[in-house]
Amino acid sequence: MATLMRRAWNREASGDLMVVAKPYWYFGTGSSGTSHGSPYAYDTNVPLLIMGKRWIKAGAYGQYAEVMDIAPTLAHLLRVRPPAGSEGRVLTEILQSQQ
Repeated sequence: MATLMRRAWNREASGDLMVVAKPYWYFGTGSSGTSHGSPYAYDTNVPLLIMGKRWIKAGAYGQYAEVMDIAPTLAHLLRVRPPAGSEGRVLTEILQSQQ
């Protein structure tokens, strides 16, 4: 939880206090609505679709990937340096063998 909160914090934009609701709780009023800001798995796990017959192996992969893995993977495919401060990994399991 602390790692997810730390990654969501921005020095220029974030406040001094971060509040996390209980799982499946929602801040707001009314009987319907949604949020995509909680650090719980039901709110953070989403499908990632990457296409490109020349570079990407067809298939479904169950390995864990994070948003921060997209930039290093694209940089690898483009044969350029990953962005400064990049923390992710190259998603080697999805790449064609010629990579």
